[in-house]
Amino acid sequence: MSLMVAIPHYFSSQHKANESLLHGSETVQNRSRRAAVLAKTIRLLHQNFGAAQGMIQIRDRRVIPVNEMTDKLLKVVMVTNHSDHLLGDILGADQVVEHIVVDEPADQLGFACQRVLAESLGQYDHYAYLEDDIWIHDPLLITKLSWFVEMTSPRNVLQPNRYECQASGKLRKCYIDGDVSSAATASFQDISDTPFLDGRALGRSIRFMRPLNPHSGCYFLSSEQLEHWSKQTDFAIPTSAFVGPLESAATLGLMKHFRVYKPVPAHASFAEIEHGDARFIQHVV
Repeated sequence: MSLMVAIPHYFSSQHKANESLLHGSETVQNRSRRAAVLAKTIRLLHQNFGAAQGMIQIRDRRVIPVNEMTDKLLKVVMVTNHSDHLLGDILGADQVVEHIVVDEPADQLGFACQRVLAESLGQYDHYAYLEDDIWIHDPLLITKLSWFVEMTSPRNVLQPNRYECQASGKLRKCYIDGDVSSAATASFQDISDTPFLDGRALGRSIRFMRPLNPHSGCYFLSSEQLEHWSKQTDFAIPTSAFVGPLESAATLGLMKHFRVYKPVPAHASFAEIEHGDARFIQHVV
């Protein structure tokens, strides 16, 4: 399996009065924490999808290869605008990511990522986009998403459910992208078109639904799917039509050109990712 991941990343130490602090990547507070979150995003990608894995054979005092059922080739690309980033704060970042600098406003870096991915079409089996605070803990996530497409249709995309965790409070784990108003996405998707799909995996029946809120802060596409999307006239064109430019970069194109699914709440953990923040769960009372 080969995978290319593009991550838009922005952090400015010189906050301007008119800059929004809505998104974590824009806040000037806790620089070290933001760097740690980004470092974990990168580390988990290599830990779960990279080739540098092994097992220590204590008796023989040697390391043997592991997880060789499929070949692994991983490329992680960080897309930034000039010096507004934290890569310099992460030890060894230049060894695990490719840094691409673009002349784009901070809130349009996600659309630059789309172009970067499309420029590598044909070189990888899978292409992914992650916001810089998305943590993937499941090494089978890509396998599950590929299984879903093979089981159904390349026209379908399975989005993972995004959650947050906290050590105390009413909930320890909370999925944060529940239903929004139907009007928020009705212009971009028709969830009455094949609203549910069912499958069976690992002895379990799994149900998938067309969500009112397809946003997950990421997407995962096969080479065939990315090629289809890249041929559309609106591909990589900056817009804020869905919530804002950050949300539009992650989700709008999927809604317009694919049928987007998520595991139903009863099966939410089948495909999931962690949001490396707690700004939603901490408000659950």
